[in-house]
Amino acid sequence: MLESQRVDILQAMGLKTLQPRFQLDAAKPSAVLTVVADNTALVSDHSVQASADADTASPAVIPVAGTLVEQAAELLRQQQMQDVTGQLATAEAATAAQPQAVSVSSVLDAAPADTNDATVATAKDKPLKFRQRLLRCGESLMVVDQPALQWQDEKNARIFFEDIYFSLYKKRAEFYASDVFEWPPAKNFVNAQDITAARATFSGFLQSKLQYPPCEWLICWGENATRYLIEDDYQLGKICDFQGRKLLMADDLISYWQNPQSKRLLWDYLQTLHASLADD
Repeated sequence: MLESQRVDILQAMGLKTLQPRFQLDAAKPSAVLTVVADNTALVSDHSVQASADADTASPAVIPVAGTLVEQAAELLRQQQMQDVTGQLATAEAATAAQPQAVSVSSVLDAAPADTNDATVATAKDKPLKFRQRLLRCGESLMVVDQPALQWQDEKNARIFFEDIYFSLYKKRAEFYASDVFEWPPAKNFVNAQDITAARATFSGFLQSKLQYPPCEWLICWGENATRYLIEDDYQLGKICDFQGRKLLMADDLISYWQNPQSKRLLWDYLQTLHASLADD
């Protein structure tokens, strides 16, 4: 507001000065004005300084002389001085405590942390959320972690899986289907962070997929696809049992597509898997 407008408003209200009733946070302290009667002279600078010192020493004392307006103005001024003094004391206390806080934090940073505790804390903080892509090819089921298999790569994956099936059975697969398993099943699922509950739910989801038509063996492509399905440690080329069927742990699909030489090692794994199926 312009000064001229403020003066016009005060004159319309019949006032000469306006003392605010509240002070904004972190605002600059207002200048202290001594209100005197019209028939008396202005006090000198020394008297003003002495009055200010006396007010600081005993802020609760209110002068008896003067009108009610003058007494209210004096009381408001004393409250403002108390607020300013309290803010300065708080700032000084925070400044004095800051070096100590920095030193404590530096000591904590320098102290060696337990690797196991850090790993457990990170595992708890990280949400358990995944999506498994299921591709059924004849008597086999391929389990692929969704981030490793984009939607546009499903055609290449299907061709790759059909070639694997043909290399083992010397015929084309008569049945092919795809499905998706997502965890958690709901946004606010109670046991969303429980990996055991996730594996149990995933296994129950696969029961109907493995029975009709009957499935004889599975391949988990990648460590994530294996870890979210079974509890056994991931090991490349390892064959284990899953619901009465053979399960092969293979590498990520992208590694076989980018490095064709790794298919030789995969062929050895498939031969071992085929031999174990024949023994059963």
